Amino acid sequence: MSVSRDVSHVHCSADLQVFIFQKPQAFTSELRNIFAVRRSRDILIDVSKKRGWGFRLLALAVGLGSLPAIEGGGRVLEWASGRPANELFYTAVFERSGGVAVTAGDRRGFFLVQEFPAVKPRNTTRIFIVGGSAAQGFPYQGEYGLAELLRTGLPMARGGHGFEVINAAGFGYNSARAAAVAGEVLAYQPDALIMMTGNNEFLEQRVGGAWDLAAGRLLIGLSRRLQGRQDTVRWEEHDVDEGERARVEAGLAASIRRVAKLARERGVKLVLVTCPTNVVGFRPNGPSAVPASEKKKIDRLLQASENLGKAAALLAEQERKFPSDAWTSYMQGWMVWEQSSDLVAALPLWVRARDLDTRPVRATTEINEIVRRVARETGATLVDADRVFMSRIAVTDGGNDNFLDHCHPSYLGQRILALAALEGLAQTGMIPAPDADLVADIHRRWSDIFDALPVTHRAEFLYRAAFESGVNMKRPCRGMRLAAEALAIDPRHEKSIRLRERLRPAAEVGCLTGD
Repeated sequence: MSVSRDVSHVHCSADLQVFIFQKPQAFTSELRNIFAVRRSRDILIDVSKKRGWGFRLLALAVGLGSLPAIEGGGRVLEWASGRPANELFYTAVFERSGGVAVTAGDRRGFFLVQEFPAVKPRNTTRIFIVGGSAAQGFPYQGEYGLAELLRTGLPMARGGHGFEVINAAGFGYNSARAAAVAGEVLAYQPDALIMMTGNNEFLEQRVGGAWDLAAGRLLIGLSRRLQGRQDTVRWEEHDVDEGERARVEAGLAASIRRVAKLARERGVKLVLVTCPTNVVGFRPNGPSAVPASEKKKIDRLLQASENLGKAAALLAEQERKFPSDAWTSYMQGWMVWEQSSDLVAALPLWVRARDLDTRPVRATTEINEIVRRVARETGATLVDADRVFMSRIAVTDGGNDNFLDHCHPSYLGQRILALAALEGLAQTGMIPAPDADLVADIHRRWSDIFDALPVTHRAEFLYRAAFESGVNMKRPCRGMRLAAEALAIDPRHEKSIRLRERLRPAAEVGCLTGD
């Protein structure tokens, strides 16, 4: 996972105090940004020069003394705007130009370019999708993701009716950010809102305090607004403790409830989708307590399928030493599978490994359970994609053919997700429930669309997934395999060739199960 150190993850006065004392240089930098006097592009007061400890102490005193005012200001703005404090400096995804809404230029790094009439046409059903990259359709953006498949499937389910499906999902977006986007798009007269969130909840560190209390966000947002900078996603690679898990889970529930309330007030049908994850082909992201030498020994025996009894004994010994270790549980799942091909017995071990991951990058059992619970409480339609994918697991040497990596469905998985969404929309009454013949026709149409894509495009999809796995997720072996698949489709795909050369040294060190 790409990591960016920034102050924009601070969310409340308690967080701000921790931040001030742990990172005084970054804090004083933000203060200088705020209080710098600018005229056009010329800085009248040079605040970029190095300052001594006297200036730092003064900045700390100013910062600490202003905390009550900052927090109070955040509460007042929250009350006056009717929006949670984490949305006070939200930047719109769409901008209007004449009668058309289009993705804003400075938001295109995280959102796909979408264009639609600002006022919904008559006799048209308009649907927005919000969430993270899995909802966005990575790595098939704009060509074969959830939105594109729904645009094809919906008219087949209800002929003679107009449909608009607008992709407002943001790469790396968590539930709080997705909720802010939902609040924006509800102004564009949607008939339904599909929200799929949960994989990115732990990527932005929460160091303490309430989820929505945003004194720190007020400070940073003010700084960014004065400088014309945009609020962006900042991923912090860190171990998640139980306190942070509880805060994240509470924040997820609050964000979804807020969206449900807004949708209900506007008469918009809300469809909540649980996040499917690859528990089979992706080892835990966080570090393991098991010594590296023991891990390699166990993994070598397992991959060679030789002396599995010895491998099982070594693994059991590590499990006794480290009963809550995610890697141990993951490997136990593979041990069961290698010995018996018993998916029913292996699957709970893989799921447990995902849930124990200290650096989670996939929706956990509790995250998806919160989505189910809030759907029941609010009356939203539930599409339980997590359970649908679990029921469709096909274990292969590479893990699970329905996924490209830890959470992004393959082109086969995209069809599973889109069909589940169609069935969810049918539950709302927007389309008739698709029967077996219609489902078969829709699948054939989706297959034809994929087969008609140029080979250069299909290679590009795999390259994007290879880069995400090999570079951002630090899984060079998986990146090498995906890049090889891209080159099998298009042998002249230059980016895949360069990526394989980049990843080769790390991959040659050796590949572990789930890499």
